Amino acid sequence: MKILFSHTTALELLRTQSLSGQKIKYVCGDKVPNTSLNKEELRKVFSMIKQAYGIRLSLPIHYVVSNREKLRRSHIAHAHYFTNKDCKGLFIELLPGIGCSSPFLTALQMSSQLSNLELAYLLSEFMGLYSLSPHKGEKTLFERKPFLNKSEILQQLENARGIKGTHRVAKATRISCENAASPMEVKLYLRATLPFAQGGFGFPTVSLNPEILTKTIGSNPVNRIRKPDLLFPHIGNRDSELRDKKCFSAAIEYQGEHHSTKDQQLKDALRANEFMGTDIKEYIIWKSTYDDAVYMRGIFQEIRNTVGLPKRICSKTRKQKEYDAQMALYNALEQIDGYFTDSDKNVFENVLRETL
Repeated sequence: MKILFSHTTALELLRTQSLSGQKIKYVCGDKVPNTSLNKEELRKVFSMIKQAYGIRLSLPIHYVVSNREKLRRSHIAHAHYFTNKDCKGLFIELLPGIGCSSPFLTALQMSSQLSNLELAYLLSEFMGLYSLSPHKGEKTLFERKPFLNKSEILQQLENARGIKGTHRVAKATRISCENAASPMEVKLYLRATLPFAQGGFGFPTVSLNPEILTKTIGSNPVNRIRKPDLLFPHIGNRDSELRDKKCFSAAIEYQGEHHSTKDQQLKDALRANEFMGTDIKEYIIWKSTYDDAVYMRGIFQEIRNTVGLPKRICSKTRKQKEYDAQMALYNALEQIDGYFTDSDKNVFENVLRETL
């Protein structure tokens, strides 16, 4: 390999539509070059990448070399030391002689500069059904198949023992999600599943975009596959006061911009009725309600009742601490745009220390 891009440069490349739409070819870690490219060689590489992937790489570009004596840093390029010949599949071939870090290795490389929430957000994108655009300010996201899943991350963590960042990636993987179709779904998932002490609502099981078999309503009903944004499965009536009450599964549908037309709202209503026919109650969230802490607290309490989770009894002091943590989590998630510039990884953790 002539050059292997890494860190944020690899992330830009992983977010290109041409790469996301093709079959990825992995290469071994023993392909790490032992020297840096000169300016003329870098210009040629930039030109080849732009022609093949339609992207102008942001400066400084990041890449790896296996020789510490060849590390170079300038306003154009940052070289990072990397060598691990025993780990296979850590890099992706982009063009002959040109590659970049795999999604897993990119997460490892970026882990030191990201908070746990930011890293979980990035991993959820890699395991999701969407990708942000390579550069901030462009079209925000497009559909694609997941690069990897949780079981694959865990296996690669096992294989990558000794590489810097594995502990942080393992921790973030535990709270990340698979099959999210948008960044907002990732944020809703984190708010739903994180423990109460961390600002979440402690739901034990939430799946994203699962396939649900429903039937259309009318004179000639037909089977149809529907995919709710978030699905909260029926748990059961553990509370003695609820044992005689029928419990449903629950779903959350986030109404983004494409839900604003009358035609789409009609389709959404038909879908909600189909879900009710399969004992799934759908709750609709708009950005204005997502931003309303009191409303979201009420929605998640309604979902707890719907799926049969027991009532929580907390002291007034504890409730206030949890409310403060919920606001801290909301604010931390609002600061994440997925491009990880000027990241302050301690903001959320510091707020939690003050409130809990």
